[in-house]
Amino acid sequence: MFGASAASGRTRLVATLMLAVTFAVGALAGAAGERLLSARKPDETNHSSSRSNRGGRGSILLEPGVFDLLAATQEQRTEITAMIARRDSQVVQIWDGVEPRLEEVFHRSRRDLRLVLDANQELKLDSLLADRRARWKQNREMRQRCEQAAAPIQNSAPPVAKPEN
Repeated sequence: MFGASAASGRTRLVATLMLAVTFAVGALAGAAGERLLSARKPDETNHSSSRSNRGGRGSILLEPGVFDLLAATQEQRTEITAMIARRDSQVVQIWDGVEPRLEEVFHRSRRDLRLVLDANQELKLDSLLADRRARWKQNREMRQRCEQAAAPIQNSAPPVAKPEN
């Protein structure tokens, strides 16, 4: 009887560790994916859009007024913009190769995790995941509304003064 209890405790410990590892890997991959996916697409040519309009990520050099603050020449602006476009293109290519592999790892991990859980635990986990997805959706919608509300303000901002040499 003592052996069965120890085995049950060990199984519970392994399941808990698998769950924690799965969530940690998911969080890290999600953060990395968010960073990669929010990079500006190479075919976007509107360089006057603010950082927040691009999801809060991207080069600070593409924010309105930064080239002026740096007193960048037209040649520098063109070269830097091309560099950033090349970088963003490379990021998209990398993500396109990595994303399917990550999805497979997550799918396998979720499948294996469910083999350890009993039916009641699976229902609870499904409920937790549904709650999390709903929060993410709500947060994403709120960010989009804030960005839309801020866009007219950002577009009407006075030009940034050039620094004195």
